[in-house]
Amino acid sequence: MQRILQLFATITLTVGLMTGAAAGAQAATGTTTTTTTSGLTSFGLDCGHWYNATCNLYFSRSLTRKLAKLPSIGRSSLGECNKLSDWKAKAACFGLVVVARSVQKTVKTAAQTNRCLKIRFQKAAPAVIVGWWPSGSARYCKN
Repeated sequence: MQRILQLFATITLTVGLMTGAAAGAQAATGTTTTTTTSGLTSFGLDCGHWYNATCNLYFSRSLTRKLAKLPSIGRSSLGECNKLSDWKAKAACFGLVVVARSVQKTVKTAAQTNRCLKIRFQKAAPAVIVGWWPSGSARYCKN
């Protein structure tokens, strides 16, 4: 369960930071649509999609490979959820495990095919993750 929470904390923090960076870039340019590449070497950021409501966050190929090497979130995590007595907490735990396993599968697929992890999120606070998939974008998926 701790690995699941760490994975989500990392992704949430990253998306939050990139949302702030995108908002700052828009404020600096004074435009309503912008496409930005982050100065961070591990990430690419592309904003201005779907009526300027979403951004794409690209993890570099090397960071995607590092994430793919993390220990797998297995069925034992579901057993940990079963130990919870409150049905709402149990349902939330099962949901987290399912999503975490999906993200982890996507990361491993991306790493095996030399692509990077792409996460689409809405820019408005709170940043809501819309989806994730492997990407081979020549412009944003680096090293």
